[in-house]
Amino acid sequence: MATLRRNDRPLTPKELATSVMISAAALTNRIDRLDARGLVAREAVPGDRRSLHITLTEAGREAVDSTLEGHLRNERRMLAGLDAEDWEELNRLLRTLLVTLEGGR
Repeated sequence: MATLRRNDRPLTPKELATSVMISAAALTNRIDRLDARGLVAREAVPGDRRSLHITLTEAGREAVDSTLEGHLRNERRMLAGLDAEDWEELNRLLRTLLVTLEGGR
């Protein structure tokens, strides 16, 4: 759901599976459950009867936004004790980690 919200456009099941790095079967199972709860919808792709787009419903969008708000509140709480020097050090370390994970070092 977060991937759909972040992209803010309908995605094909293949695009979703690639983005969240799960198998097509696992994705289908998740989409089925989210669809049953009214959080996503399947829409036929105009001009291509074999393809589908997955979209967030309004309820799905509200669920993601609510979860994100809680997550951001928790992040602020966890980082509240950092001063300016700590923030600079954290940013430096996170940049190093990101570069390393992306294979830049």
